[in-house]
Amino acid sequence: MAHVSNPNEILQRIARGDFLTPREQKILSLRLEGKTLQEVGVVIGVTRERVRQIGERIRRKLNKNLSQQEIDDYIVAYSSRQKGTSGRAS
Repeated sequence: MAHVSNPNEILQRIARGDFLTPREQKILSLRLEGKTLQEVGVVIGVTRERVRQIGERIRRKLNKNLSQQEIDDYIVAYSSRQKGTSGRAS
């Protein structure tokens, strides 16, 4: 049986800023909420291409600092949480 990571612990590690800057944390959060590159760019004040580049840097940092299982568990838990609290229209 595979070990299931605690998504809250992973979130705390990310939020503590152990390896992501506050800007990267914001971009990750917005992208996991389903925002497009363009929408994130407007919020952050950069181009969608810059958001894409920062997203690549975030992926590299996550892959370096977390196991694939931890990343998968976090994304599933974050997505489930957002579905329950999302106010976006379909």
